[in-house]
Amino acid sequence: MKKLFIVELVCLVTLLWVYWHQVHVPKTRYLKQETALRHLKQDPQLKKPLAPWMFEQIREDLALSASVSLEAVDLCSFKLRGYYPWIRRYRLVENQLYCYVPENGELPQEDTHTEKAIRTLTHIRRLPDMDFLVSYLDAYPLESVVPEELPAPLLVSGKIRTSYNGILIPDERSIGPWWLGELRMIKKHRIPWGQKEQKAFWRGGFTKELRRELCRISLKYPEYLDARIVAPTNQQEELEQEGLTGQRCNWIDLLGYRYLPLLDGVMCAWPAFQGRLFSQSVTLKPDSEEVQWFYRPLQPYKHYIPVAKDLSDLIEQLDWAKASDEECQTIAANAYQFAKDHLMFVDIMSYLLAVLNSYGEKQQANGQLLKDQVAKEELWVNIQRRK
Repeated sequence: MKKLFIVELVCLVTLLWVYWHQVHVPKTRYLKQETALRHLKQDPQLKKPLAPWMFEQIREDLALSASVSLEAVDLCSFKLRGYYPWIRRYRLVENQLYCYVPENGELPQEDTHTEKAIRTLTHIRRLPDMDFLVSYLDAYPLESVVPEELPAPLLVSGKIRTSYNGILIPDERSIGPWWLGELRMIKKHRIPWGQKEQKAFWRGGFTKELRRELCRISLKYPEYLDARIVAPTNQQEELEQEGLTGQRCNWIDLLGYRYLPLLDGVMCAWPAFQGRLFSQSVTLKPDSEEVQWFYRPLQPYKHYIPVAKDLSDLIEQLDWAKASDEECQTIAANAYQFAKDHLMFVDIMSYLLAVLNSYGEKQQANGQLLKDQVAKEELWVNIQRRK
């Protein structure tokens, strides 16, 4: 009788396990694959308070923006319809994410990291109903579009500092798994200051003429700087003849040098600055009006070494760095501490959450109206749980 009871108990437990597995595992698999929840183990509810400068940046961006009314977003979406899918319109309705797919347009098969991040936030908090535009282009302002003439703002990864209608959010790379992999690599291959070569090192694509100038300085002063262009370009033959090209490298190579120049690309070079701040090397940053969401609190000679916009004083600044080794170690330590305090994945997600909440609070959208529209209009596609 006792054996029969044990057998029945085992069968019952097995049936319960099978039922639980069928009900819960698909959801668990979805949450792991289509959200970033697994990367927020340290603070799964995003309870860490935001730094005051983060709120200041968001308030400034919203103050430099036009109306965020539904009518304004609708007009702006129509005005920029030719930019789809690089500029996309989204709605959050009852904590579900929708994407607007214009007529004759196609919904991309893969989610962007920003879409995945927003969906992640909906599993943590109840977000306001809202209607907004996200630009996946590298640069803002947009080419041939006057920012002041846009009816509504765009959420952008980088912009000219005083640009109108650009609300900064974390860039597409640093809000996804690519950046998490870079962070792990930097942490794993950390090199003490004393073991780093006392020289500047840079590798990158040819997206601005300033990068060509950096490589020319490298040819002239090889004892100071090793800089090469590595990405293919339509001027490849010309660059090769001038000796400005080289082999690609990864963060393991960069970490071996004390001085790491940071040059803007099409816009800010993301997440190159974040990586340099974490590297425990010193960033040499030319003066620039191009900014990302975390630039506001960074100070010259505290978090980086400033360089003239045209690199005219680069060698002079490298001479200063070599003669000021203790100061440079302090700058590197300050930069690392800032990155550790404000640029971890939790911080990036928290900032995006704050932007969305602030935008939604300003918009004060009619949730019932949005709900009715996404239900009736076929151009709105629910992407909350797409595989």
